[in-house]
Amino acid sequence: REALGIWDGLATVGAFKASSWARCRVSTPPPERVAGLGVAADLDQTRLILGAAMGAGRFHLGPVTSARFDTGRVEFVADVKRISEERGCSVAIDKRGPASALIGELEAAGVPLLLGGLDDFVQASADIKAAVESELVEHAGYPDLDAAVDAAGWRKVGERRVFGRKTGDISVLEAVTWALWCATNGDTGPPLAPESYVF
Repeated sequence: REALGIWDGLATVGAFKASSWARCRVSTPPPERVAGLGVAADLDQTRLILGAAMGAGRFHLGPVTSARFDTGRVEFVADVKRISEERGCSVAIDKRGPASALIGELEAAGVPLLLGGLDDFVQASADIKAAVESELVEHAGYPDLDAAVDAAGWRKVGERRVFGRKTGDISVLEAVTWALWCATNGDTGPPLAPESYVF
Protein backbone atom coordinates (compact mmCIF):
# COMPACT_ATOMS: atom_id res chain seq x y z
CA ARG A 1 0.00 0.00 0.00
CA GLU A 2 2.85 2.40 0.79
CA ALA A 3 4.32 1.76 -2.67
CA LEU A 4 1.01 3.02 -4.04
CA GLY A 5 1.21 6.14 -1.87
CA ILE A 6 -1.39 4.92 0.64
CA TRP A 7 -0.16 5.76 4.15
CA ASP A 8 -2.34 4.13 6.77
CA GLY A 9 -2.75 6.05 10.02
CA LEU A 10 0.04 8.55 9.42
CA ALA A 11 -0.84 12.20 8.93
CA THR A 12 -3.12 11.78 5.94
CA VAL A 13 -5.09 15.02 5.80
CA GLY A 14 -3.05 17.65 7.57
CA ALA A 15 -0.76 20.56 6.80
CA PHE A 16 1.63 18.50 4.70
CA LYS A 17 1.08 16.12 1.84
CA ALA A 18 0.57 12.64 3.27
CA SER A 19 3.41 11.13 1.29
CA SER A 20 5.82 13.93 2.29
CA TRP A 21 5.26 13.53 6.03
CA ALA A 22 5.32 9.75 5.78
CA ARG A 23 8.61 9.75 3.84
CA CYS A 24 10.23 11.62 6.73
CA ARG A 25 9.48 8.78 9.15
CA VAL A 26 12.49 6.80 10.41
CA SER A 27 12.95 3.87 12.76
CA THR A 28 16.43 4.82 13.96
CA PRO A 29 17.03 6.49 17.37
CA PRO A 30 17.13 10.29 17.43
CA PRO A 31 20.57 11.93 17.10
CA GLU A 32 22.51 12.72 20.27
CA ARG A 33 22.79 16.46 19.68
CA VAL A 34 19.92 18.81 20.53
CA ALA A 35 19.85 21.78 18.20
CA GLY A 36 16.79 23.56 19.57
CA LEU A 37 13.84 23.30 21.95
CA GLY A 38 10.40 24.87 21.61
CA VAL A 39 7.52 25.45 24.04
CA ALA A 40 3.88 25.69 22.97
CA ALA A 41 0.42 25.44 24.50
CA ASP A 42 -3.02 24.71 23.14
CA LEU A 43 -5.41 27.62 22.57
CA ASP A 44 -7.43 26.78 25.68
CA GLN A 45 -4.26 26.76 27.82
CA THR A 46 -4.89 23.29 29.18
CA ARG A 47 -1.65 21.64 28.05
CA LEU A 48 2.01 22.63 27.74
CA ILE A 49 4.36 20.92 25.28
CA LEU A 50 8.14 20.89 24.94
CA GLY A 51 9.38 19.88 21.49
CA ALA A 52 12.90 19.29 20.19
CA ALA A 53 14.88 19.45 16.99
CA MET A 54 17.87 17.12 17.22
CA GLY A 55 20.91 16.58 15.04
CA ALA A 56 22.25 18.78 12.27
CA GLY A 57 21.42 19.09 8.62
CA ARG A 58 18.49 16.69 8.71
CA PHE A 59 16.84 17.47 12.03
CA HIS A 60 14.91 14.88 14.03
CA LEU A 61 11.65 16.37 15.36
CA GLY A 62 9.77 15.06 18.35
CA PRO A 63 7.83 15.89 21.51
CA VAL A 64 9.87 15.74 24.72
CA THR A 65 7.48 16.26 27.60
CA SER A 66 4.07 17.72 28.37
CA ALA A 67 2.11 18.90 31.40
CA ARG A 68 -1.22 20.34 32.40
CA PHE A 69 -1.16 24.13 32.16
CA ASP A 70 -2.85 24.67 35.53
CA THR A 71 -1.44 22.01 37.85
CA GLY A 72 1.80 21.03 36.10
CA ARG A 73 3.47 24.39 35.40
CA VAL A 74 6.06 24.24 38.18
CA GLU A 75 7.25 20.77 37.20
CA PHE A 76 7.16 21.68 33.51
CA VAL A 77 9.37 24.74 34.06
CA ALA A 78 11.78 22.62 36.10
CA ASP A 79 11.89 20.00 33.30
CA VAL A 80 12.52 22.66 30.63
CA LYS A 81 15.33 24.16 32.72
CA ARG A 82 16.94 20.76 33.34
CA ILE A 83 16.73 19.64 29.71
CA SER A 84 17.96 23.00 28.41
CA GLU A 85 20.95 22.88 30.77
CA GLU A 86 21.74 19.23 30.02
CA ARG A 87 21.52 19.77 26.27
CA GLY A 88 23.16 23.21 26.30
CA CYS A 89 20.62 24.95 24.08
CA SER A 90 18.04 27.72 24.09
CA VAL A 91 14.27 27.39 24.16
CA ALA A 92 12.04 29.18 21.65
CA ILE A 93 8.59 30.42 22.63
CA ASP A 94 5.95 32.66 21.05
CA LYS A 95 6.04 35.92 22.99
CA ARG A 96 2.31 36.50 22.42
CA GLY A 97 1.00 32.94 22.02
CA PRO A 98 -0.91 30.77 24.53
CA ALA A 99 2.35 29.66 26.20
CA SER A 100 3.56 33.23 26.73
CA ALA A 101 2.12 33.20 30.26
CA LEU A 102 5.07 30.95 31.12
CA ILE A 103 7.78 33.37 29.94
CA GLY A 104 8.23 35.07 33.31
CA GLU A 105 8.54 31.74 35.11
CA LEU A 106 11.04 30.40 32.57
CA GLU A 107 13.11 33.59 32.77
CA ALA A 108 13.04 33.48 36.57
CA ALA A 109 14.31 29.89 36.41
CA GLY A 110 17.22 31.00 34.23
CA VAL A 111 16.09 29.27 31.03
CA PRO A 112 17.76 30.86 27.96
CA LEU A 113 14.83 31.93 25.78
CA LEU A 114 14.48 32.93 22.15
CA LEU A 115 11.30 34.99 21.93
CA GLY A 116 9.54 34.81 18.61
CA GLY A 117 6.67 36.81 17.19
CA LEU A 118 4.07 36.34 14.47
CA ASP A 119 6.51 37.15 11.67
CA ASP A 120 8.89 34.53 13.05
CA PHE A 121 6.16 31.89 13.23
CA VAL A 122 5.02 32.66 9.68
CA GLN A 123 8.58 32.04 8.51
CA ALA A 124 8.98 29.01 10.79
CA SER A 125 5.78 27.46 9.40
CA ALA A 126 7.01 27.97 5.83
CA ASP A 127 10.44 26.59 6.74
CA ILE A 128 9.14 23.38 8.30
CA LYS A 129 6.77 22.83 5.36
CA ALA A 130 9.68 23.19 2.93
CA ALA A 131 11.86 20.93 5.10
CA VAL A 132 9.21 18.20 5.22
CA GLU A 133 8.60 18.30 1.49
CA SER A 134 12.37 18.23 0.82
CA GLU A 135 12.89 15.46 3.44
CA LEU A 136 15.31 17.65 5.41
CA VAL A 137 13.65 16.64 8.69
CA GLU A 138 12.69 13.28 10.17
CA HIS A 139 10.44 11.93 12.90
CA ALA A 140 9.75 8.56 14.46
CA GLY A 141 6.00 8.48 14.06
CA TYR A 142 5.23 9.99 17.47
CA PRO A 143 1.43 9.61 17.87
CA ASP A 144 0.87 13.10 19.36
CA LEU A 145 2.91 14.75 16.62
CA ASP A 146 1.20 12.77 13.85
CA ALA A 147 -2.20 13.72 15.33
CA ALA A 148 -1.20 17.39 15.42
CA VAL A 149 -0.09 17.29 11.77
CA ASP A 150 -3.42 15.69 10.88
CA ALA A 151 -5.30 18.41 12.79
CA ALA A 152 -3.35 21.30 11.26
CA GLY A 153 -4.27 23.44 8.32
CA TRP A 154 -3.31 26.89 7.12
CA ARG A 155 -4.76 30.29 7.96
CA LYS A 156 -4.12 33.57 6.21
CA VAL A 157 -2.21 36.41 7.90
CA GLY A 158 -2.44 39.25 5.42
CA GLU A 159 -0.82 37.97 2.25
CA ARG A 160 0.99 35.18 4.10
CA ARG A 161 -0.12 31.99 5.79
CA VAL A 162 0.65 30.21 9.03
CA PHE A 163 -0.35 26.97 10.74
CA GLY A 164 -3.89 26.96 12.07
CA ARG A 165 -6.22 24.48 13.71
CA LYS A 166 -8.41 22.59 11.29
CA THR A 167 -9.84 19.79 13.42
CA GLY A 168 -8.06 19.75 16.79
CA ASP A 169 -5.05 20.61 18.92
CA ILE A 170 -1.86 21.40 16.98
CA SER A 171 0.34 22.45 19.92
CA VAL A 172 2.78 19.55 19.43
CA LEU A 173 3.37 20.65 15.82
CA GLU A 174 3.80 24.23 17.02
CA ALA A 175 6.35 23.11 19.64
CA VAL A 176 8.54 21.28 17.12
CA THR A 177 8.14 24.16 14.66
CA TRP A 178 9.51 26.54 17.29
CA ALA A 179 12.24 24.00 18.11
CA LEU A 180 13.31 23.90 14.45
CA TRP A 181 13.25 27.71 14.34
CA CYS A 182 15.40 27.73 17.47
CA ALA A 183 17.80 25.25 15.88
CA THR A 184 18.46 27.67 13.03
CA ASN A 185 18.57 30.78 15.23
CA GLY A 186 20.19 29.58 18.48
CA ASP A 187 23.16 27.66 19.84
CA THR A 188 23.57 23.91 19.32
CA GLY A 189 24.16 21.86 22.44
CA PRO A 190 26.82 19.20 23.03
CA PRO A 191 26.22 15.52 22.33
CA LEU A 192 24.83 13.45 25.17
CA ALA A 193 24.79 9.74 25.85
CA PRO A 194 21.75 7.91 24.38
CA GLU A 195 20.54 6.91 27.85
CA SER A 196 19.82 10.57 28.57
CA TYR A 197 17.10 10.77 25.90
CA VAL A 198 13.73 11.90 27.14
CA PHE A 199 11.76 10.90 24.04
